Amino acid sequence: MAGVIFYIYVFAGILFFLYLFVAHQINKKRDRLISEMQADYTRQKFLKCPHCGVLNAKGATVCQYCNEELPRPVAPIAPLPPQMEPESPQAVVQAPKPVIQPSGAPQGQKGLLNKFPYKYIWPTPKSSFLITIITVYVLVLLLYGFFAGIYMLGKKGVEELNQARSQSARRIARREAASSGMTVPSSAGSQAPSVSAPPSLPVRTLTPIPSPSPLVLTGSKDEQITHLMLILESGNWNRTIQARHALIQMGKSAAIALAKEVNHPDEMMRTHVITALSEIAEPSTASALVSALSNQDIVTVIQAVWALRNFKDEEVVNVLRNQLRHKDWRVRMAAIGSLEKQSNPSIVAALVEMQNDPNSRVQDAAKNALQRLQKKE
Repeated sequence: MAGVIFYIYVFAGILFFLYLFVAHQINKKRDRLISEMQADYTRQKFLKCPHCGVLNAKGATVCQYCNEELPRPVAPIAPLPPQMEPESPQAVVQAPKPVIQPSGAPQGQKGLLNKFPYKYIWPTPKSSFLITIITVYVLVLLLYGFFAGIYMLGKKGVEELNQARSQSARRIARREAASSGMTVPSSAGSQAPSVSAPPSLPVRTLTPIPSPSPLVLTGSKDEQITHLMLILESGNWNRTIQARHALIQMGKSAAIALAKEVNHPDEMMRTHVITALSEIAEPSTASALVSALSNQDIVTVIQAVWALRNFKDEEVVNVLRNQLRHKDWRVRMAAIGSLEKQSNPSIVAALVEMQNDPNSRVQDAAKNALQRLQKKE
């Protein structure tokens, strides 16, 4: 239905612009004919003075501007009929009287405009109205083309997705039929020959994704920690996860080495270090996490605030309370979660105050934290 309306709209616009073109041509020819009629009228009604060039009435004898005598128009002498020619040289030829044409249009001329079949002016809109109509017409065409293109792309995408799903379903059905010895048609509702497989056909199984090989650590504990720190900095995600777990299991000795890299230039390295320090929760490394709060990367600050939740210390509580005034709402929200994990009675007043935070998410986090603390009591 929308397509039919669009084609009617386009056809109406073409007819309108065609009418404007025809009306312009007809009105142009009409104006030219009127100009010619006015010129003829001027030549019949007025006589131009040869001395000063002023137009005077046709019957005037003296110019009204320079008072010079105007020449009298002389009518052409009509030839004599053949029967009136004199038979002898003594015949007196009488000149016919001059024929004075009446004023107005030339004799025998009925007017060019009356001969023009479309003598009435064709109405055309003003230029401002015409510009508005053209702008709206082109804008509607562009909008329809834009949305129609989006619709067609979406429809084509859905068709391709359905086709891919049907092909995948047929492949799965063929595999199941091959494993059980059944026959499956190539497509639903088609008369194509079915595909069958012998019962002895082996079933294909998916190849499992290989897991990373376990870390092999040798040497003293310090050497192992150094080796694990190098793996943690390598960038290989599977290996770095293994190295981080191994460092967490080593406890305090690994925490001291991790604390030195809390402000590492690599973002992923900082994430592993802060996560490991949070899991180990060695009290002597709390200062390293506090120093990470001054990092330029806001993600690192959020991770450090959240990592301090496992450090049960009054100084850590004060640091987290100060982070409630941080300019970034994500840091304030992480500080609320860390203070809730501390379960310190002195933080209740701070959480009550955070219910008036400008950010609605921070307000909800403070309310939920207070409710959970009340349930624990």
